Amino acid sequence: MINSEIFPFIAIFSTTISISFIHIKRKYENIPLLVSVSILALVVAYRGPLMGTDTDQYRYIYSRLLEKDFYLLILINDPFYYMLMRELRALINDGGLLFQVLNSLISFTCIYIAWIIQPIKNIPKSYHLLIFLGLSIYINYFNGMRQTSGMSLGLLAYILFIKRKYIFAIILFILGCLIHKSIFILILVPTLFSFKTSKKNYFYIWITSLFVSFSGITTKYFLSILSERLVILSDFFLRIPVEPDFSNIMIFRFIGLNILYYLIITRKCLDLNNKDPLVYNSFLLGLPFINTFLGTAIESRISLPIELLYTISIPMLLISITYKNQTKILSQSLVLVSLVAITRSVISDSNGILPFSLQFQ
Repeated sequence: MINSEIFPFIAIFSTTISISFIHIKRKYENIPLLVSVSILALVVAYRGPLMGTDTDQYRYIYSRLLEKDFYLLILINDPFYYMLMRELRALINDGGLLFQVLNSLISFTCIYIAWIIQPIKNIPKSYHLLIFLGLSIYINYFNGMRQTSGMSLGLLAYILFIKRKYIFAIILFILGCLIHKSIFILILVPTLFSFKTSKKNYFYIWITSLFVSFSGITTKYFLSILSERLVILSDFFLRIPVEPDFSNIMIFRFIGLNILYYLIITRKCLDLNNKDPLVYNSFLLGLPFINTFLGTAIESRISLPIELLYTISIPMLLISITYKNQTKILSQSLVLVSLVAITRSVISDSNGILPFSLQFQ
């Protein structure tokens, strides 16, 4: 049965993608993308408190931040973000809507700037938006406000690092980490991900990550079956890890990105010697890293910041390693399949990706 909640998102996706592909004079070429990103930002900014898994919790926190005991308790978890939230609460008591709007404004401004200043000029800006929607990264902006804010700053820091603007990159990276601890995972980008390697090593690393992933999932599955039997004897056995929690879109992303990985590393025109390894390794080492933690409790925490980098690294990879007449076909095919998969996922299992009622303020 088709869930009616998907139709507004199909309309939003279709509208923003269509606008982003509009071609105008070079002087104003970024305006269509700006309009598209603004639409996405406004939908996130003015969502209702029941839209998204964590929105109501942030609204509740905002309402109690002037209570000293509550503030000291919540301050333990990423204090910088809650300090900013408390300062705004002292000025304005609107239930947290303004803070939500500012949160969205900062996040999508960072994303937009990162997309338009990416170093390869012949990448159509719409490709970044397509992958942002196609990999369902956008959906996460309706849920965790802290992490999405932090990783948006991390995306801009990543681009500045590629452009050798190291001081500004470090400042933004530190700000992102102060907002959410998971952004520390991006410290691997200028370290591990900058090492030069070969197609053969990429392949071996990838196969190893798949083996670790599948073995971990298998172990958890059998432990969950065992716990169902042992819990009859004692509630103590409830502590045994439950089976991995997968939504349809998580499964699709895993399959789709790994197929793309294989296609990229097996292409003869992939030249690792004359390109900046940072761009390649952001995807070619980042994906096996995510694979390794698939199905664990921390998988979504570590994957989201790296997946946001894919909006930059995948278009740059495709434009760099494919022949000119293949780039457009391959890029659009990737995202078309992604959007179809998202639609199918929501129709069959809306709780896996959209655990809310669509409402706005």
